[in-house]
Amino acid sequence: MKDQIFLNGKKPETCINIQNNKTIKHQNNKTQNIKHISGVEDTSEIETMSPSSLSGTRGASSQSSWVDEYYRSCAAKLKAGDEIFYVSVSVKGVKSAGARREVNIDVIPESAGKPVFLKSFTVNRKLKWELFRDLPQQEQTAKAWIMVDKMFSQEENIKAGKIKTRRKFRTIPNFRIGECACITQDHKDGVLVVLMFGHNAIEIHANKVDDEFFMYRGDWKNETECEVV
Repeated sequence: MKDQIFLNGKKPETCINIQNNKTIKHQNNKTQNIKHISGVEDTSEIETMSPSSLSGTRGASSQSSWVDEYYRSCAAKLKAGDEIFYVSVSVKGVKSAGARREVNIDVIPESAGKPVFLKSFTVNRKLKWELFRDLPQQEQTAKAWIMVDKMFSQEENIKAGKIKTRRKFRTIPNFRIGECACITQDHKDGVLVVLMFGHNAIEIHANKVDDEFFMYRGDWKNETECEVV
């Protein structure tokens, strides 16, 4: 079966099918219905300093290594395409005459895990060269970048970017996650965000919100996760 991703003119709920890999469907869950270990019950709280389960790292010694180890371990799982528990996205408005857009990505790898704060600076097809100019040759054949190249050539209103850590706190390491990409597409009722984590893809429909910093927000939860009794 050929790789398929149907975005243009389709409902955001359309799933992404990838050859020889698991299909992950969009679930338009409301963040306030999801409470994880950090106690965050609303998407807006994820952007604040105090409720985060990593907030205690703000005053941590630079010698502390557990945050660095945790981020690199989670990054390895994302690169490998492992299943994850929860993702939320916050999308900013466009700039540079519509050529650029920033997306904040918060990932909870497992139901009892701490959040990992990521971001992507996406660009349109005219700036595609920015994405690929310093991309290692061996990585350009990764599923994520093949999908980016395909989307640029076939779809309208596409922007794409690399995924890197977002340094909410000084202890969070600064690095890019290889073989992962963020793709966005504007729709009249919001923005479709497609996250390519290794060979897996997650799509989230971000709805318009009244917020000082972000224009759209959305989230996704792995519905295959079951409570163990």
